[in-house]
Amino acid sequence: MILYVLAISLPEKLNEIVRLVSLKTYYERTSYMKNPEILHIVITGVVSYSAIKNVIGELFHEEHGNEEKHVVVIQAVEPSIELEMYLHDPKHVTTVKYLNGNPMNPKDLERGCTYESHRVIILADKNSHDATLVDQNNILKALAIKKYVYKNTGHNLRVCMQLIKP
Repeated sequence: MILYVLAISLPEKLNEIVRLVSLKTYYERTSYMKNPEILHIVITGVVSYSAIKNVIGELFHEEHGNEEKHVVVIQAVEPSIELEMYLHDPKHVTTVKYLNGNPMNPKDLERGCTYESHRVIILADKNSHDATLVDQNNILKALAIKKYVYKNTGHNLRVCMQLIKP
């Protein structure tokens, strides 16, 4: 009797699990696994290919020392093909992790171990026609992230953000 129930219900349950998993992309399911010996920096905001290339180039530049670090990108959209190719470059595949998520959502911040990050960098959309709105959104993101980290750790997190208006 038990085998009969398992034989009928198990395939149905497995099909349901496969269906649910297929609803989310790899970047929506994955998370960053923190190594306590390596500091990591979270980058969010409007993360275009050129912006991430410049920021990562600067973060990993030899002038900033040889200290090992990781970068976690939390972005509300899937990466562009160009950005995805950049992330799969052998130089970045072990040091840069891309997560599709909302930086205002505590679960997505947790996926990126934001509460343990060295700092957060919030990038602005420099091509926007409404600089005030972009700046307001970045300030709100910074406040939400700082509140999340303080609530979870009791520590103040350093947040660096781009603002368009002086």
